Amino acid sequence: RVRIGEITITATPALHAPPPFSWLESRDHVVGWMLEWPGQEHGAIYISGDTVMFPALADFIEKHRNKISIAILHAGGVRFWLDLWKGLWTFDSEQAAAIASSLQPRTIIPIHYEGWSHFKEDQKSKYQAAFSAVEVEDRIRWLKPGQSVVLDF
Repeated sequence: RVRIGEITITATPALHAPPPFSWLESRDHVVGWMLEWPGQEHGAIYISGDTVMFPALADFIEKHRNKISIAILHAGGVRFWLDLWKGLWTFDSEQAAAIASSLQPRTIIPIHYEGWSHFKEDQKSKYQAAFSAVEVEDRIRWLKPGQSVVLDF
């Protein structure tokens, strides 16, 4: 946890590898973030980082349920051709929707889901269906590359 002026930045759990590859050193070099500051009206900002769901992240989500105003979720359902176990390296549509449903943020911003060949879920419609299934589709903000947006938090 780091405090910069009035902003507190807390590192959150992240794992950038499926369980069969959890021995890789690179899996420990990712992190998510939670940003908090005095006067927040609706809650913190959570940025997932490149991660998949795993027990430490599930614990974080349970602890911060209904305390997040904006959730920025790295998605893409990243998989690699060498990945014989078909394990995820980032959230897919189902994991992103489950996290959004658990956290119940006011705004959900999916990012990191299209543009590279290792993104296996690069169709917005798959994410829209998953978010609709957990009834948070009205909170989604789809941003275009380079687009600025003003958010109420």
